[in-house]
Amino acid sequence: MVVICPKCKVRLKVREAKLLPGAKFKCPKCGAVLMLRRHAVAAQKILDDKKTLGEGIIEEPARSPSVPDERVEKAKRLARTVINDIYIYNSAKLDESVRNNNFYTVFASELKEGKKLYDQRVSQEVRLVADFYKEEIESFISARKKALS
Repeated sequence: MVVICPKCKVRLKVREAKLLPGAKFKCPKCGAVLMLRRHAVAAQKILDDKKTLGEGIIEEPARSPSVPDERVEKAKRLARTVINDIYIYNSAKLDESVRNNNFYTVFASELKEGKKLYDQRVSQEVRLVADFYKEEIESFISARKKALS
């Protein structure tokens, strides 16, 4: 089975014998601790079955049901708060950077500081589900691009 580290995106091959729900792995590249969830094992078995049946469809497993929606929503809300604070204090500069497609370069220090706050307040379990911080930033940039068009 191939496991992708959510932090550094490196692909790790894991032996079948280690595919027990709750198994923990340490990423050799970044040191992040990864925990295999039940749905990942079930999803891998489905993918294996599809491969043996000759189907070429590979679908991403659903988000972990073990993380309550409330905690995910709080993580998203915090990410939106960070990006909105950047916008409130730098609206003209932000709009210009969105127009020029260099938002991440212009606001690198602010985004890094916001990510640090996000990582402190959002549990690792929630952060392993998805990168909600980046998702919300991308959503904001997309909305600003539409508004500026």
